[in-house]
Amino acid sequence: MSLLTTGEWRAAEAIAGIGYANPFLPERVVLEKKALGKSFRGIPAFLQFRPECSAADLFPNLVALRDRCEQLVGKLRSKLLAGEEAGKREWEVYEDLVLYLLYARYMSHAIEVPASGFRCRPEDDILASYDSFANDFRYFFEFKRTKLSSLLDRDTLFAGLFQIERAFFHIFRHIVGVSPAAAQLRATVWQSIFTHDMRRYRQSLYKQMGDIPTLITGPSGTGKELVAQSIAYSRFIEFDARKKRFAADYSASFIGLNLSSISPTLIESELFGYVKGAFTGAHQDRKGFLDPAICSGYGTVLLDEIGELDTYLQVKLLRVLQSREFQRVGDTRSCKFIGKIIAATNRDLAEEMKEGRFREDFYYRLCADRIETPSLRIQLDEAPESIANFVRFIAVRIFPDTVDRTEQLVEQVVEWISRNLGSHYAWRGNFRELEQCVRSIVIRGNYLPVHDPFWQKRTPRTDFLSSVEKGSLDRERLLQGYFSLVYAQSGSYRAAGQRLGVDWRTVKEIVEKANLSQCNEQNG
Repeated sequence: MSLLTTGEWRAAEAIAGIGYANPFLPERVVLEKKALGKSFRGIPAFLQFRPECSAADLFPNLVALRDRCEQLVGKLRSKLLAGEEAGKREWEVYEDLVLYLLYARYMSHAIEVPASGFRCRPEDDILASYDSFANDFRYFFEFKRTKLSSLLDRDTLFAGLFQIERAFFHIFRHIVGVSPAAAQLRATVWQSIFTHDMRRYRQSLYKQMGDIPTLITGPSGTGKELVAQSIAYSRFIEFDARKKRFAADYSASFIGLNLSSISPTLIESELFGYVKGAFTGAHQDRKGFLDPAICSGYGTVLLDEIGELDTYLQVKLLRVLQSREFQRVGDTRSCKFIGKIIAATNRDLAEEMKEGRFREDFYYRLCADRIETPSLRIQLDEAPESIANFVRFIAVRIFPDTVDRTEQLVEQVVEWISRNLGSHYAWRGNFRELEQCVRSIVIRGNYLPVHDPFWQKRTPRTDFLSSVEKGSLDRERLLQGYFSLVYAQSGSYRAAGQRLGVDWRTVKEIVEKANLSQCNEQNG
């Protein structure tokens, strides 16, 4: 490899590999370290977003990698222009280095990390950079073109780099948490978008991924719809250089349907549409959600609660998955479905198939790309400190007008959960339950779990005994709790005073103070 020294070649291959690596897996860190050597700044094996992080915290090696790539590309281009001989592998590495450089120049700064969370640059800003991008493309690639990949197309590359940026943004935006389970979920979603082989995806699969359905399973309330949105908003969308616009608005590409909320008699007409006269009340033709006019080739339909679907409709959808065709209700003509289907369920589909409620042939058309969302309990077991991140994420989303007071709210909610629920609370409703917990604490200053037998029978006595067991009471609260307990058992202040060996007026004073404190806590 005469164009570069041994050390330069090692760095060049590593940076070229970064462009094809899953950014949420440890392989990226290994390649960064190999590329930068002693200049490498240590980072976690799994990329983890924390709200307090800046972009520099998340990507501390980005500038150094870009600068190193600039040097290597400049040297290679000069030697290639001078007519020095290069082998096939050297041309491949040059191409990959330029791709990484173009991404670093035009897309890697599309994400900002303000206090309220991730934010993506407006699409107009991306489009405004196209002319400069096109000039760089010509500068780096349009010489001895026959030596470069015949698959390298400028506008497809621009669209592909923007797709990568959208995927990175939406995965981080929708999948929070610093646990290994959350990190693995982000990596799995990335693979669902780009497959495990990014090079093959770029060369041939980028237009075909919509034909492959995705099945998302996991407990209720674990964010399956957010995972679906991450995939839907990250699909490849072609770029038209002549019109200087993308073929579709990615932000309008997602259609979410909760099948359990639609009457079984209406699901067929909602999905497939109907023609005039198909049934009583069908006074005109109506297009369904799977119609190309509703869901384009860049669109995605989420069929949530797919496990609730009647077997008759499973057969209808099976045809869509097999042939990409369907018929509107009352029509004999076939229509083409050209979008992507994502199905989600919290049911155990193996058990459903065993009981005959879910067709095996339908399942095996759905399961090629399967994602499992972890429960909140699993994530908190792996990273207990995640509770503050989750509360912050929820607070910013449901109370967007109070962002400046978010940290105060987070502190209040986390302290209440720690004091009253403890670190081992089951969170059977997962993130949906946590969201309602946050709302309840904002409104009432407390939260009453419905699944926990202790909370169903909660009394001042059980509260006091639980706090004693946890060792969470100071001297004053311990005294108040014990005096209140004895008073409740004795039936009068005088009887309680006799048992405690103090004047009855002392008992009355302490018990009333305890009642006042409890009332203040319940009312925030």
